[in-house]
Amino acid sequence: MEKLFVIYNDNSKLTVTKKQNGTMLSYFHRKVGYRPNIKSAIIQPYPKNKHEPIVLISEGKRVDENQDVA
Repeated sequence: MEKLFVIYNDNSKLTVTKKQNGTMLSYFHRKVGYRPNIKSAIIQPYPKNKHEPIVLISEGKRVDENQDVA
Protein backbone atom coordinates (compact mmCIF):
# COMPACT_ATOMS: atom_id res chain seq x y z
CA MET A 1 0.00 0.00 0.00
CA GLU A 2 1.16 3.54 -0.75
CA LYS A 3 -0.20 6.99 0.01
CA LEU A 4 0.35 10.21 -1.90
CA PHE A 5 0.19 13.46 0.07
CA VAL A 6 -0.04 16.71 -1.92
CA ILE A 7 -0.21 20.19 -0.41
CA TYR A 8 -1.09 23.08 -2.71
CA ASN A 9 0.01 26.71 -2.38
CA ASP A 10 -3.37 27.69 -0.88
CA ASN A 11 -2.78 25.02 1.85
CA SER A 12 -5.48 22.71 0.51
CA LYS A 13 -4.54 19.02 0.72
CA LEU A 14 -5.00 15.90 -1.37
CA THR A 15 -4.43 12.37 -0.06
CA VAL A 16 -4.64 9.34 -2.35
CA THR A 17 -4.37 5.74 -1.12
CA LYS A 18 -3.35 3.03 -3.56
CA LYS A 19 -3.79 -0.57 -2.46
CA GLN A 20 -3.45 -2.43 -5.77
CA ASN A 21 -0.61 -3.14 -8.18
CA GLY A 22 1.21 -0.36 -9.93
CA THR A 23 3.25 2.44 -8.48
CA MET A 24 2.11 5.68 -6.95
CA LEU A 25 4.89 7.47 -8.84
CA SER A 26 3.30 6.58 -12.19
CA TYR A 27 -0.09 7.69 -10.81
CA PHE A 28 1.46 10.99 -9.73
CA HIS A 29 2.94 11.64 -13.18
CA ARG A 30 -0.31 10.65 -14.92
CA LYS A 31 -2.88 12.43 -12.73
CA VAL A 32 -1.18 15.16 -10.67
CA GLY A 33 2.14 16.01 -12.34
CA TYR A 34 4.60 18.76 -11.56
CA ARG A 35 2.34 21.81 -11.49
CA PRO A 36 3.36 25.28 -10.31
CA ASN A 37 0.55 25.42 -7.72
CA ILE A 38 1.93 22.49 -5.67
CA LYS A 39 3.87 23.29 -2.51
CA SER A 40 4.84 19.71 -1.63
CA ALA A 41 4.24 16.14 -2.77
CA ILE A 42 5.30 13.05 -0.83
CA ILE A 43 4.77 9.33 -1.47
CA GLN A 44 4.72 7.15 1.66
CA PRO A 45 5.05 3.38 1.06
CA TYR A 46 3.74 1.17 3.86
CA PRO A 47 4.64 -0.25 6.32
CA LYS A 48 6.32 2.95 7.47
CA ASN A 49 8.95 1.20 9.58
CA LYS A 50 10.37 -0.54 6.46
CA HIS A 51 10.11 2.33 3.93
CA GLU A 52 11.27 5.93 3.87
CA PRO A 53 8.98 8.59 2.36
CA ILE A 54 9.75 9.67 -1.22
CA VAL A 55 9.76 13.46 -1.52
CA LEU A 56 8.88 14.58 -5.04
CA ILE A 57 8.30 18.31 -4.50
CA SER A 58 9.51 20.36 -1.56
CA GLU A 59 8.83 24.09 -1.20
CA GLY A 60 7.71 24.29 -4.83
CA LYS A 61 10.88 22.72 -6.25
CA ARG A 62 11.39 19.28 -7.74
CA VAL A 63 13.66 17.37 -5.41
CA ASP A 64 15.26 15.19 -8.09
CA GLU A 65 16.33 18.16 -10.23
CA ASN A 66 16.26 20.99 -7.63
CA GLN A 67 14.49 23.37 -10.00
CA ASP A 68 11.24 25.27 -9.98
CA VAL A 69 8.15 23.29 -10.92
CA ALA A 70 6.88 25.93 -13.36
